[in-house]
Order: sequence, then C-alpha cells, then structure tokens
Amino acid sequence: MSFSASSVSVGGEPGWLSVLTDITALREAEKAVCENERRLKLLVKNSSDILCVVNADGVLVSLRGPIQRILGYEPDELIGRSAFELIHPEDLPAVRQVLEELVRTPGAARRSEYRYRHRQGKWVPMQAWGTNRLDEQGIEGIVLNVRDITERLEAEREHGRLQEQLQQAMKMEAIGRLAGGVAHDFNNLLTAISGNLELAKLDLDPSDPLHQYLVEASSAARSAAELTRQLLTFSRRQIVEPRIVNLNELLGDLRKMLTRLIGEDISLDTTLAADLGSVRVDPGQFQQLVVNLCVNARDAMPDGGKLEIETGNVDIDQSFCHLHPDARPGRHVRITVSDTGHGMSEEVRQRIFEPFFTTKEEGRGTGLGLAMVFGVVKQAGGVIDVYSEVGMGTTFRIYLPRVEELAEHLARVPFGANLPRGHEVVLLVEDNASVREISAAMLKRLGYRVLTAANGDEAILIAEKRGEPVGLLLTDVVMPGMNGRELAERLQKCHPKIQVLFTSGYTEDMIVRRGVKDEVMHYIGKPYSMQTLAEKVRLVLDAKPA
Repeated sequence: MSFSASSVSVGGEPGWLSVLTDITALREAEKAVCENERRLKLLVKNSSDILCVVNADGVLVSLRGPIQRILGYEPDELIGRSAFELIHPEDLPAVRQVLEELVRTPGAARRSEYRYRHRQGKWVPMQAWGTNRLDEQGIEGIVLNVRDITERLEAEREHGRLQEQLQQAMKMEAIGRLAGGVAHDFNNLLTAISGNLELAKLDLDPSDPLHQYLVEASSAARSAAELTRQLLTFSRRQIVEPRIVNLNELLGDLRKMLTRLIGEDISLDTTLAADLGSVRVDPGQFQQLVVNLCVNARDAMPDGGKLEIETGNVDIDQSFCHLHPDARPGRHVRITVSDTGHGMSEEVRQRIFEPFFTTKEEGRGTGLGLAMVFGVVKQAGGVIDVYSEVGMGTTFRIYLPRVEELAEHLARVPFGANLPRGHEVVLLVEDNASVREISAAMLKRLGYRVLTAANGDEAILIAEKRGEPVGLLLTDVVMPGMNGRELAERLQKCHPKIQVLFTSGYTEDMIVRRGVKDEVMHYIGKPYSMQTLAEKVRLVLDAKPA
C-alpha cells in the first residue's frame, strides 16, 4: 500500500487529507520491467551478435555484446568513434553506400559484409544487419546486429573444396568410362599390330633397311599402348599386379636410366632412408611414376638445375588427414621428388593432375604423365601433395601406406634377353581372329605346340578329343557365351593339372565382374609383347598347380 497525507482547511477548520492506495499492480509492473531488463541484458551478454547503434554519420553511440571476445576491444574504446574507421579499405565504399541507403529510407533494412580490424591487427570477417530507427524516440539511430562470420566462410570454403573434389571425381569417372569403352578394341588391335611387327623383326636381318622401319613402327605401337595405360591408370581401371616392395630397391634400379634421361646439365641427388618400410605397389607402375615426375622436372629446368629424390618413414596424423581427406592416419612411406625449375602458379598447380592438361608446347607432351602419377598413387591407397612457387621450383610428396611384411626380392630380366621357351601344349582361346592368329604364331615361335579355339565350347571339344594332356590354357576373359572363368573351371575338372593364364583388353572393373581377378590367378593384359608373353607363359607353366 502507498500512504500520503496533506493539510487542508475544511469550513475554516484545519485538518488532514490522507490517501491510501493499493500499489500491488504497480509493484508487479515494476518487477516485470526489471525482470525484462535483466533478461535483455542476459541475452545481450550471451548473444553471439554485437548490438550497436550508429547515428546518421556512422558514429557509434551505443555498443553491447561480445565485443572484447570477437574484436579484442572494450566498448568504451569504440563508442564515439566512426564505425568506418576500422573497416578494411577495400570494403569501405560498399559499406558507406549501404549506410547512405539506410539513412535515406526510414524503416529500411540492409545487409553488408566486410572485414573489421581486430585489436591485434588481423582482419575479422563480419556481417551486419542494419535497420533505420532514426525517427523513433529513444533510439534515433541505425540499429545494427553484427556477427563474426569466420566459421561460416570456412564452412563455405570447405563446401567449395568438397564440390571441386566431387567434380574431379566425376570427371575422372567419365574419362575412365570413355577409356574403358575403347580400351578393349584398341588393345586387341595393338596386340595384333605389335605381334606382327615383332615377328617380322625376328625374320629380318638388322642390317636390312626395312628393319629400322619396323623398329619405328614398334615404338609407335608401344607409345599408343602407353597412352591407353595412362588413361586407365588415371581412372584407376588399369589391371595392376601389386607386390610387397622396398622403394629404395626400385629407385636403385632406375638411377642409371634417370641419369641418362635428365641429361648432364641436371644433377641427381638421392637420399634413401636406410630403415625404409615396405609398401604394396605395382613395381612397374611405381617406376613409371618416378620417370614421369623426373621428365616433368627435367622439362622445368631447360638451363640445368638440381633434381632430388628422397625416401623416408613418416606417421600421418589427424591434422594431415584434415588437409588431405583421402589420407588415413598411420605409418606411411614418403617419397619426395624436388626440382629447382621454374615452378608453377597456383592456378596451374590446381589443374596439373587433369588428363590432357599441359603447359608444354605442342608436340612435347600429352598431358597424361601427371594424371598417370595421380592414378598410381590412388590405386596404391596413397596421397600426393604438391608445393610449387613460380621461380622457386616444385616438390612432389607421395605418401604410401606402410605394410608389415618383408619386401620381396624382385627378379630382374634384362630387356632383350633370350626369350624363355618351351615345348608344352598350349590351348589358346580368343574370339578375336587377328589376336588369335598372332598369339598362336608367337607361341609357336617360342617352341610351344598350340591349339586354337574361337570360343569356350570349341575349346572344350578340342580338349576332350585331345589324347595328350594340355599344359596351359591361355584364354580371353570376356567372350560371347562362356567366359574365360567358366571355361577354366570346366577344363580343370577333367584336366586337374592344367595351368591357366587369363588375358583381356578390358579394364579392371570388367575383369572383376567376370569373377576372374584375385590374388592367386595369373593374368596378362593386352597388348602384350612377345617377351612379356614368353616370360608369363613360362612362369605359369613352371608354377605348382593350385
């Protein structure tokens, strides 16, 4: 209750006038106002937004919220100063324009984004929503809700990076499908072309003028086959034969060739870790990877320079995986290839693994070398990192998962050595007539007795009529009717000692769908040379039956 009294005169007599008022409702209203103010202050205190009011000239007249946490200032340090004073110069014209539009239109709302200088000097990205309240009594200013958008911009960048990765993966898939679609027919053609050229060279004296033409044609056929392999490797559809190897051994085998490849004006330094761990990779593909990187380095140093190759063991942690989403934490082997060449810009670096992208002049590159490198690394479960600056050289770092098994000792057969020969019976099953004829001719030249069939049914009839056991079934995987795997299973029932060698010009996914590719089966991809065929056939025949 509220009590008040005052003196009065009634009929000439003095007296008192007393007033007793029930103020319960007033007290409740005051209490509600105080509670609302407390809640408002609490909301402002815990808000992630900075709440401020500026006048028509952009001067800060009121400031609340997490100013110190976001910008490092106390509110008193900013009140009375121009809001434009600490805005990044590049963003200032746009922000001034937004304020001018707000001032001209009562009640209008506008948004702007800009960078604001932190007390420590760094630039903080901010977003402000402004509303014109100049005509409202008690406010008379532009009310701004300002927030730090650092996390949002980082999320947008991450989203953009993931989108780029997705587009790159889709591009790779499309190229892989294209390559796989033409690989089969192309590889069959190259098998026939290469085989005929090799047989012709064997029948021609090296001094004959025609011999050199055959050598050049064979070289062109190998180049065509390499283009197909590079496309398939980039798309990760190439058939690989991974081994447990020590990269130091592979690099040691390459050193002499690399020295000749890069020329005398480029020095080659190798630093190979003595305790290097083992990795699981296709040896031939890895050596081609190194050659491609060294060729690129050589081309980047036309006036000479230094090429360094280094190996070592590393542990990949979560921070590295965050920067390289394809990586997995754990023990890895790293190979580093660095040059002192002209380097590359960031725009070029972003595109170097794209197939057919090249900065070399016409006729000096296909744009598939680094695409092949990318594919080999991905097939081996690794990651590749590239650092380069214009005029400062380039460094490639490749990380391959380390395995616990001991590295195999790789047997070396010099190119051009005497071809392994034999006398066993080989059943050759191939639906392409040209490939069948040239493969049979090469096998006969190697001393084998050859039976040929165009399909699985024909092969079974031949095997059943054959009194003498068949030593080897060399069969195409993908054929009309019965495929190679089905044929092999049927023949092995009646000829349990028969060895099987599969071949195909198709890509890995097609081979896997036919149920052929696994660790214990022998495979030779098309196109194959006479030397490769001779070595593979002898290897399979000398192996113990599974």
